Amino acid sequence: MKLLVLGTGAGESYPGLWCTCENCSYARTYGGKNIRSNSAVMINDDLLIDMPASALQNAARWGVSLAQVKTLLVTHPHTDHFSANHLWNRNWPKAFDQHGREEIVGKQSAPCASPLPMMEIYGTRFVRYAIENAEDLTLSTEEYHYRFHEIAGGVRFETNGYQVTALDARHGEPGFTVNYILEKDGVSLLYATDTGGYSAEVWREIAAHRYHCVFLEATAGAIPLTGIAGHMNLERAEAFLGQLKAQGCLMENSQLYLTHLSPHWTPPHDKLAPMLEQKGIGVAYDGQSIEITD
Repeated sequence: MKLLVLGTGAGESYPGLWCTCENCSYARTYGGKNIRSNSAVMINDDLLIDMPASALQNAARWGVSLAQVKTLLVTHPHTDHFSANHLWNRNWPKAFDQHGREEIVGKQSAPCASPLPMMEIYGTRFVRYAIENAEDLTLSTEEYHYRFHEIAGGVRFETNGYQVTALDARHGEPGFTVNYILEKDGVSLLYATDTGGYSAEVWREIAAHRYHCVFLEATAGAIPLTGIAGHMNLERAEAFLGQLKAQGCLMENSQLYLTHLSPHWTPPHDKLAPMLEQKGIGVAYDGQSIEITD
C-alpha cells in the first residue's frame, strides 16, 4: 500500500493564515516540512481520505493526477476535510461523449476535458447534506461522475478492492464524524482524525485488528485538553498508541504517524519530529511518500 500525504495540518493550517505567533512565524521563516495544509491522504493513486481544497492543489504540486481516484472516504464535512463544491470540477459534459472532445472544447464551458471513472463517495448523513447544499453542484451526479453512499460508524463495506470499516469518532455531535480502518492485499491502515477518543464498543472493534500503519491526530499538541472537545493532544495520542501496542494491535515494523497538527499548540516539525523519533513515532508532513508492506 502506497500513501501520498496531501496535508497534515488542522483547520487553520500551519502557519495559521492570519497568525504571527512564534510557531507560525517560525514556519514561514524556515518553510519545508514546517508548512502544513489541511489533512488528507491519497492511497495507491485510487483512493482519497478527505478532500479539502488544499489537498486537490497539493496533488498537482507533487505531480499526481486525481483522475484515477475511484473512492473518496470522508471523515466529516468540516471544510478543512471536505470541500463539496470542488466536485464541480469533475463535470464532463455529455456533449463530449456525443461529439468528441475536439469538436466541443472551446464551444462549451467545462472544467474537465478528459474522461473520468465513477468515484464512489462514502460519508455520513452530514456529508450527504453538505453535498446536497453545495451551491455549485447544479447538475446530476452522473455529470460529476460520482455516487454517494451514506454510512455510519460500525458499517463495513468493500470498495474497489479495499475492505473498509467505519468507526464512530468523538468529534461534533453523535454520528457526525467517522474514522476508518482500511485493509487491502494483507496490509491494514488505521486513519484516526478528528477524534477525542472512542467508546468502549469502538475500542473493541479497533482492538480486533492488527495495523501495519496508524495515522493519528494530535491537534492540541503540548497543551492540556481541558476545554478542547473532539481532539487529542500529544499525551493522549501517545497513550492511544501505547494501548494499541498493549492489546497486540501493532507489529514490530508498524509505522506510526501523527497528523492534524495545530500551530498554536504544536511545535514546528523541525522541533517536534526529533522529540518523538526516540519514541518510535513519526510526524507526518505534507508531500510525504510512505510505502506499507506486510
